[in-house]
Amino acid sequence: MDQQFKEMIDDRNQLDSGFDFMEYVRVIDKSKWKILIFTLVVSLGSIYYSLSLTPHYTSTVSLVIDQERTNTVSIREIVDLNQTDRNYYLTEFQILRSKQLIEKVITELDLLSKPGFDQLIPRYSSEMGADVESINSYLNTGISNSADNLIEEQVIQFAMQEAILIFLEKLTFQPIARTQIINISFDSPDPRLSAEIANGLAEIYIQSFLESKLETEAKASAWMNERLENIKEKLTQAETNLQNFLEREGLVDVRGISSLAQRELDDLSNQLSEARVRVSQSKNIFDLTSNGRTSEQLMSIPDVLNHPVVRQVKNAEIIANQRISELSQRYGPRHRSMIAAQAELNSVRESLDQEVRKLVSGIATEYRTAQADLRSIEDKLETAKRDFQRLSRIEREYQRLQGEVQINQELYTTFFTRLKETSQTSGFQTANARILDRAVPPQWPSKPSKKKIVLFATIVAGAFATGLVFLFYFLGGGIRSIDDIERRLRQRMLGIIPLQKLKKGEDLSNAHFFDDKHRGFAEAIRTIRTSLLMSQMETPPKVIAVTSSIPGEGKSTLSTNLAYALGQMERVLLVDADLRRPSLGKRFGYPPYQAGLSNLIANTANLSSCIQKDQKSGIDLLLAGSIPPNPQELLSSDLMKTAMKLLTAKYDRIIIDTAPTQAVADSLIVSKHADAMIYVVKADSTHIKNIKSGLGRLLQVGANVSGVVLNKVDLEQSAKYGDYEGYYDQYGYNEDSEQVQESLENPDTKS
Repeated sequence: MDQQFKEMIDDRNQLDSGFDFMEYVRVIDKSKWKILIFTLVVSLGSIYYSLSLTPHYTSTVSLVIDQERTNTVSIREIVDLNQTDRNYYLTEFQILRSKQLIEKVITELDLLSKPGFDQLIPRYSSEMGADVESINSYLNTGISNSADNLIEEQVIQFAMQEAILIFLEKLTFQPIARTQIINISFDSPDPRLSAEIANGLAEIYIQSFLESKLETEAKASAWMNERLENIKEKLTQAETNLQNFLEREGLVDVRGISSLAQRELDDLSNQLSEARVRVSQSKNIFDLTSNGRTSEQLMSIPDVLNHPVVRQVKNAEIIANQRISELSQRYGPRHRSMIAAQAELNSVRESLDQEVRKLVSGIATEYRTAQADLRSIEDKLETAKRDFQRLSRIEREYQRLQGEVQINQELYTTFFTRLKETSQTSGFQTANARILDRAVPPQWPSKPSKKKIVLFATIVAGAFATGLVFLFYFLGGGIRSIDDIERRLRQRMLGIIPLQKLKKGEDLSNAHFFDDKHRGFAEAIRTIRTSLLMSQMETPPKVIAVTSSIPGEGKSTLSTNLAYALGQMERVLLVDADLRRPSLGKRFGYPPYQAGLSNLIANTANLSSCIQKDQKSGIDLLLAGSIPPNPQELLSSDLMKTAMKLLTAKYDRIIIDTAPTQAVADSLIVSKHADAMIYVVKADSTHIKNIKSGLGRLLQVGANVSGVVLNKVDLEQSAKYGDYEGYYDQYGYNEDSEQVQESLENPDTKS
């Protein structure tokens, strides 16, 4: 039992999430007349509303806007704009919506005085100016009647501002994709006025552009004339300055002078570099030969040794030495040949010494000459630099003055040419737009679309009504079918009790079960009896307790009629264990002070005085008795156990009517003495959460819940969908099979 309770709690959300399409169809079918009536009322209201609306007519003019405004001369660079395609069209759209253009349209078409347009702005009519006091109070300006003109001007200004706003609200633009065409539409109650305003806006837009272009070109021409005079004065002054400069400097043409000076300066720079090299080389040789060295020491200097004269004398010395060496092998030192050779060698050496001395003297002279040349070249270079700088300044000044003359001459020529072109073509103007298709008065109103209004209202009303039905359906959360009991509650369906049509305030009679007019009701009770007995055939329940979630679900009705059904075959005792709000005593006509269960448990009355006999049905009754202050203590006492043992020994079946599970815990205590618990649920009423909570409490204490009985079921609705097929007879077979069924259920009992 605990495991069953845990499974029911764990699967609580999953059981509620199933989707049953037929269940939704059933919900709609049950409330179809409510939905239809609500939808019909709303539809009629929408028809009345749509008929009361003023029809509006929309007229459209097609306008072609040229991306590049046509100009026959290059004056466009002065007056035209430079923009991309997108920016250009966005700019033109804003111009079409500009208040300045709209005000011009309203003024030129005199829209404020036209009835069709005046309907759009009823607050400002032409008659307002006649009543100064009303206007004054409307404006709340506090101006006296002597300021009539000022008030009228203010009224006109307010009217114009209001008219512009209304105009913009009724005006729509629709650019045609990938074209230069734009559709301009205007909406008003008058079809002729709509076409007139649409055409007027397009024409005034084109006219405004031409006027703006003429005004711009006139301003450009005036500006060009003024600018041309200034340029002419600057040109004359520049030419005079250039001539004065040439005369002052005594120049005819300075072109090429600076280049010659530059080449001379470059040559002197090269000569200076070469002179510095020569001085450096001469200085090195001079420093080596000017320190008082001997001829032998001077000969060790490469520059001296490699001198051609020294090299020639040196070669002669070598030859003389070779000769002496050869003669020394044949002659002695005093031989005349040796003496002559030695004399020749000495002469060569003296000549070599003289040549070295001359060379050293020449090196010094060459060094001093190189120094003198270097100083001369440096002086010439300085003079050339000063001349070059002076010529450069003259040339730059000449180029500046000449450039001013050229620039002013070009500007003068350009402006003079543009001015002549403008004067020749000023009378020819092209617009940036043209009308492709003019607007015509429409034959049919564009809005309101009465069919759409009625259709939309009908659809919305139907959807809203359906949504409300489903909202109440889901908020109700009651049990509506066998599937709800088996899937959502996980309990057996013992049977149903059909809804009995009673008058308002009328209770179900005790004789209802025995009335032949209500055989269907009696058969439903017998079906519940059969389901209960067959559900526990191995161990038939002797003590059966009946409870519900909340009061008013029919547990007392089921207890009474189930006792009637069982009493036809067995000895049955019907016990009222609802010690807080007993109802069986009143149902059977006994006074409240009649002794009953509470008196028996409290030992204030004996069993014979507490048991009452119902003559019509043949069952015995144990009423609640006096209402005690402590019902739970009495029901859980040992005397209650003793009383139940005594009663079970005396009767074949005991039916106990207990208190609701959600109200008090009395039914949980009574379930300890019951072999089976029947849970009564009012169809489509009690919320599923309350039912689950009550069943959960019973299962938690270990009660043997045999199943659920669904009370007050509307069979006319449920029969369409077969919700309770097999639980209630609708074909008239029960009368013939009643005795057979009873014999199968309890063959040993009396019928």
